[in-house]
Amino acid sequence: MACCFCSFRRMKTTFLLLNTILWFAGPALLGVSIWQYIKLMSYDPVLEISKFEIPVIIYITAGIASTFNGIIGCVGGVNGRKGTILLFLFFLVVIFGAEVYASVELFRFYDEVPGYIHGRILKFTHDFHSASKKQLDNLQLEMQCCGSTNSTNWVDGKIPHTCFQKSITNNYTHDTIHNQECSEVLEEWTKENLLIIGWGGFSFSVVQVFGIVLSSCFYYTLRNEFG
Repeated sequence: MACCFCSFRRMKTTFLLLNTILWFAGPALLGVSIWQYIKLMSYDPVLEISKFEIPVIIYITAGIASTFNGIIGCVGGVNGRKGTILLFLFFLVVIFGAEVYASVELFRFYDEVPGYIHGRILKFTHDFHSASKKQLDNLQLEMQCCGSTNSTNWVDGKIPHTCFQKSITNNYTHDTIHNQECSEVLEEWTKENLLIIGWGGFSFSVVQVFGIVLSSCFYYTLRNEFG
């Protein structure tokens, strides 16, 4: 990476190159965050999206802010404006701080997923009201599972048809009940999606560290070059 004592032209070229990377990374982070948010929403309220909604929204906001900040960096880099570069650097630090916070929160929740998922599904098998019926049915149907740990989780033995394997004759017996635990499969699914968001945001934060250092160096070079 270029240093603070390199020539102005080389520093400017390097800055514009990294700014371009950050500029395109913003929409990428935005797209991944929205995509994963929609996927996680598909099992709300069983999954209760509000539990990790704030970190995901921070990533979405950071993606939007990074895109606009890239424009600021481009204007400052092309025209060599110290004030604009300083503004770009300020927003870059703020976005970086927000992303670090979001990453910490997501990875903290990642460790709580097993117990949390088990409790949520167990709650809805004991309270299978209309507000959660569709989502829990979809979960059991799509992931081919039944109950939090097994079919006995259902109160009074009222096992829904989505717990059973598909049958042409509609002959549902205990032998055709899905053996997989919904807690286990939803836990793995949730962890996988949280990791995609978390590592995506963390990777972007690493690139931003280089952006912060390089922006500082470019500002220093501009000040020495033009006073």
